[in-house]
Amino acid sequence: MSSVRVDSGSNDTGNRLVVEGDLDIAVMDALTELIDAAPQGSTVEVDLRAVSFMDSTGLRALLQGRATGREMVLVNPRPEVRRVLEIAEVVDLFTIRTSAM
Repeated sequence: MSSVRVDSGSNDTGNRLVVEGDLDIAVMDALTELIDAAPQGSTVEVDLRAVSFMDSTGLRALLQGRATGREMVLVNPRPEVRRVLEIAEVVDLFTIRTSAM
């Protein structure tokens, strides 16, 4: 069993979420709720540096945030997470940063 922590806060550009553990069905609802809490049109920064696994449900949560009018900024995605984005051919739908703002 993996442990997952999703923390939220804010920064200069909007909302900031820190995800740790596996980004899968076990955390999708919590992540979706936090993304949905951000105003439409805002920027949501998702720090993925501590995510070692992401499946299609985790990807779905990120894509839903974007589809509902939020700019999704993915910070420090590990190679295995970035690979999921590449396989799904959605890398260009997100802003990807290699360090926190």
